[in-house]
Amino acid sequence: MHFGLWPYYSCVTDNCHKDLTCLLAYESFRYRDGTLSSDFPMTTSPRWRALLFFFVMMASMASAQILKGAGATFPHPLYQAWLAEYQKNSDTRISYDAVGSGEGIRRLKDYWVDFGASDKYLTTEEMRELPLPLLHVPTCLGAVVLIYNLPDNPLLRLTPVAISGIFLGEIEYWNDPIIQRANPDVVLPATKIKAIQRSDGSGTTYIFTDYLSKVSDVWKKKYGRTLRAPWPSGMAVRYNEGVIRFVEKISGSVGYVELTFARESHLPVAAVANRAGKFVVPSTASVAAAASIEVPVDARVMLTDTAIEGAYPIAGFTYLMAFLEQNYGNRSRSQAEALNHFLLWTLGAGQDLVEGKGYVPLPEMVREKARHVVGWMTYDNERLGVALEKTR
Repeated sequence: MHFGLWPYYSCVTDNCHKDLTCLLAYESFRYRDGTLSSDFPMTTSPRWRALLFFFVMMASMASAQILKGAGATFPHPLYQAWLAEYQKNSDTRISYDAVGSGEGIRRLKDYWVDFGASDKYLTTEEMRELPLPLLHVPTCLGAVVLIYNLPDNPLLRLTPVAISGIFLGEIEYWNDPIIQRANPDVVLPATKIKAIQRSDGSGTTYIFTDYLSKVSDVWKKKYGRTLRAPWPSGMAVRYNEGVIRFVEKISGSVGYVELTFARESHLPVAAVANRAGKFVVPSTASVAAAASIEVPVDARVMLTDTAIEGAYPIAGFTYLMAFLEQNYGNRSRSQAEALNHFLLWTLGAGQDLVEGKGYVPLPEMVREKARHVVGWMTYDNERLGVALEKTR
């Protein structure tokens, strides 16, 4: 018995395990004394093993980088898969809140998150309102599709005139001649159309209203392209999931959602006529075809109302956004490097997961431009310089 340790030994043998100070003091004396034998009950105590595990975990968390992101619901299923895969081999812990593109941009602007996510790129005028220059990193391609609920759910073909007319409230019944002419083999019901739209600030809405603004002068003059539209008819609900839920419940309804959500719902999806006059069903190939254009150096571009013959006309990039200069809001260089590495990973190994989640991978030309955008990131005006080969 080591009498110098007696108070601590007596305490723990009396099962006084609730006093954390006592436990730590006892162990401190024991190791200082050099005695590591099992004479002391705490050596094999389950409570001590649990305590030791707790402090090991705390030390691990202290060394890990923590990143937070928020924004678009459009790519949420993909981003969930990315975070799970990336964190298998990284000490960086990343969380993502799918709160809509508008809210994601706001949180980034207010320094609440390390990166935002949006299906809408910010215009030059909008970026002037931000505290720092902003980078747009395209991550994948997606499509906004028209889902509907009709008897027997026939495959419908919708023209730009029909789509804009429905969401302007000008076409009120499913058997309207404009819809019927494009679907001569379908007996359309004399049912009133119930349009289901988004109420929240949404990048999905931005892509859709960008399309409407290109195919309808009336829509462009009245509403334009926007994250949150003042819908003239129908009902507005939150999120892609909300649109699907209401379309599933309401006979005669139609709504717009991201393609991945539509596939999961098993609701029918309309073929849409593009500017070349071809009716195109949204698919991996037809969405990828929409990106067969010259992408600008900063990667900010819209893909809607394409004239490419086999391309689906309501497609778009979705973006992760981060500030060019990363030394702000008490951020460390290691945080900035962790973000830089993650963004580059999404453009390398991360692309292998894209198609499996129902999205369309970036063409290699777009990936290369996106890597250059990430390469512009700085800390104290010095480029971060994470090696590209480490992320591929």
